[in-house]
Amino acid sequence: MLNEGRRRRERGTDVVVGFVESHKRPLTEALLEGLEIVPESRSNTGGHVREMDLDAVLARRAQVACRRAGPTPMSRCGAPRQALGGRAELSTPGIDVITTLNIQHMRAWPTPSNR
Repeated sequence: MLNEGRRRRERGTDVVVGFVESHKRPLTEALLEGLEIVPESRSNTGGHVREMDLDAVLARRAQVACRRAGPTPMSRCGAPRQALGGRAELSTPGIDVITTLNIQHMRAWPTPSNR
C-alpha cells in the first residue's frame, strides 16, 4: 500500500495516508517518510479505538487515500462497515483508495455459507 502510494506521489498524484499503524516497524516508518498523514480520529467508545478520520480525508480532497484495512466501527449510515471501512464513502467523491488486507479479518466477512 505504502509503496504504491509513494510511486503515485512520485508520478505527481496527490496522495494522503488516511490511516496506518506502523507498530514502529522500521520499514513501515521509512515508507511513511514524505507522505502526508491525515491525523486519525478516536471513536466514541471512550477514545480507545483509533480509526481513519473520514471527514478529514474527505475535506483534504486528495486524489488517492492510503489506508490499512481492518474491522472498524459503524459507518455514517449506521451499518457495520466491512473490513474496507470508509472505502465506498471515499470512492464516491472520486478519491481512489489503496488499502491493505490482513488475512485474519477475512473470517469475519459474510460468505454465502455463513450469512
